[in-house]
Amino acid sequence: EQMTGKEMKKEFMKKVGTVAWPPQCCIKLVIALRQSDLDGENSLMIVKKSLKQLNILNVQDYPVLIHNILLFTGKSVGIIALNGIISHFTRLDAKMKAKKKTLPPDTEPSEVTI
Repeated sequence: EQMTGKEMKKEFMKKVGTVAWPPQCCIKLVIALRQSDLDGENSLMIVKKSLKQLNILNVQDYPVLIHNILLFTGKSVGIIALNGIISHFTRLDAKMKAKKKTLPPDTEPSEVTI
């Protein structure tokens, strides 16, 4: 039995949402998906999955991913994207503050790694 284009797209999006995204292809995948015509449910799934990628990406890759997450979002998922980004940086800030307490007092903030 052949699948229709709609069924194939649904199956593809289901797989994209459930498989692990290697860090080295995450940004390109988000860019490609952003250029696709996705419904609200799939857009939300991609945004949530993209936000999780912040935990495994190198910090220098954050700007590109965040930029594409924000371009990806419409009004429907924009608040979720912003809250996820803010939450991620709040957790990073807490980790940096905790780590800085263990370092000499004259350590510059730019020298603190997480």
